[in-house]
Amino acid sequence: MTHFHSAKDYLLEADLYKLGPLATEAPHPKTQGLSGLCKTNLPHALELLHEVDTKALEIFFKNSEQIHKLSDKIHSTIDGGGRVFLCGCGATGRLSLNIEVLYKQLNPKSQAVRAFMAGGDIALVHSLEGFEDYSEYGARHLEELGFGESDLLIAVTEGGETPFVIGAVERATQISKIKPYFLYCNKDKTLIANVERSKKIIQNPDIIKLNLYVGPMALAGSTRMQASTVQMLAVGMALFFKNDQERTEQFKIFYNFWVHFDRKALQPFIEREALIYKEKSQVIYETSEGSSIVVFTDTTERSPTFSLPAFESRTEVSLRSLCYVSIPTTQSAEESWEHLLLREPHCLNWPEIDIRTTKHYLEGYNFSQDVATWRKPQAKIERFIIDDKKIMCTFELRENKFSFRWPDMHSLFRHVTLKMLLNTHSTLVMGLMERFDSNIMTWVRPSNGKLIDRSARSIIWLLEQNNVLNITYKQVVECVFEQMKIINDKESLVLKCFNELKNEQA
Repeated sequence: MTHFHSAKDYLLEADLYKLGPLATEAPHPKTQGLSGLCKTNLPHALELLHEVDTKALEIFFKNSEQIHKLSDKIHSTIDGGGRVFLCGCGATGRLSLNIEVLYKQLNPKSQAVRAFMAGGDIALVHSLEGFEDYSEYGARHLEELGFGESDLLIAVTEGGETPFVIGAVERATQISKIKPYFLYCNKDKTLIANVERSKKIIQNPDIIKLNLYVGPMALAGSTRMQASTVQMLAVGMALFFKNDQERTEQFKIFYNFWVHFDRKALQPFIEREALIYKEKSQVIYETSEGSSIVVFTDTTERSPTFSLPAFESRTEVSLRSLCYVSIPTTQSAEESWEHLLLREPHCLNWPEIDIRTTKHYLEGYNFSQDVATWRKPQAKIERFIIDDKKIMCTFELRENKFSFRWPDMHSLFRHVTLKMLLNTHSTLVMGLMERFDSNIMTWVRPSNGKLIDRSARSIIWLLEQNNVLNITYKQVVECVFEQMKIINDKESLVLKCFNELKNEQA
């Protein structure tokens, strides 16, 4: 549920969230009709997503000279005794935490890199409604983490317009002597023309901008895919490689591996997981130590993207999520969190704003070996094992087993590869489950201003496809808020509003 109390409240501020002109919100021309292909030609659907990912990597690499200056700034900060803070919201928050985990794996005793996301670490599990809409939350969060005058902030936002991230980067200019970085994936001229808060950032000389434009996403608005992939590469390559030559050589090894990867090997896993859900069963992803944060990220991001029940805590009796994550080497909730993050989880402890920011709430989520025990009475459970070792990675689900050998490349690229594979897998599973239409997010959950606008645009798109052309944006938003009050978890709000508005015009 959104933090806006009514359609009237939202419409007073709607211009702040109308992001239709942005490329990251647009449907990709190559993936038009993707939902149909999932059912009629799954190998071709796999090929299309692979092509879109590959093209994004190529665009990124052509412009990767920008990373050199970012790398110099990162390493001069750390060498001078400062720290590097990574900030994001939603998918960019999770990629920031992933980078922090990678850094801690390679530098166990170092505190030089710290990541945070809107809502605190609990937002890894599920979003806290509205947190990304407040710039003051980003500024406050940064301050409470002890950001200082010798520290560098790298603020990451897929679209370039997230208020939380903007608030953090603006506050960083006031605290630190080091200019912060601002990473985004839309063209400057588009942001300047359409989003006033983005215009302020782009034209601020005290903020260094790094534009990573790669065009539309494979699924319109699903920035967890190509946008967060290239942003993870940019930050990771700047952090983990001081030398341009090594950075280039490692990227080329990764790119060559990705281009020739046997993507059709995913097909039986996609079909099997979709079938498990249709049989009313559930999946537990069992992950090995090296890759747990990547698997965790993909599985939790399915909830807001496809309007699925989010991961539930042990104390909840609400609708169970379709899948869950278990780290079988851990034996308690506390241990599973520390394994996942390689540090104690950070809770905002802002109960006056949201009780879910407290440590007590976070500790209700347990990803240890006990997951199957407390979830088992609810439904039949299937185990999807992702065993990522130094040399080999193995996927195993029921009778399906697929292993591949990693090339000699940095663990950053292994995480990015696994991320893209899981993004492809989960998107096509949801295609088989009819959780999007063509390449439009018709099951989006409108939990903040941006997602309300995305929902409205998706409804308008469906109406136009059905020659219903005289419905206003205001009418659509009013319908969205009416349906949010009564819709159940098994219905698509976008489709429900589409049918309501279409019938009114019949």
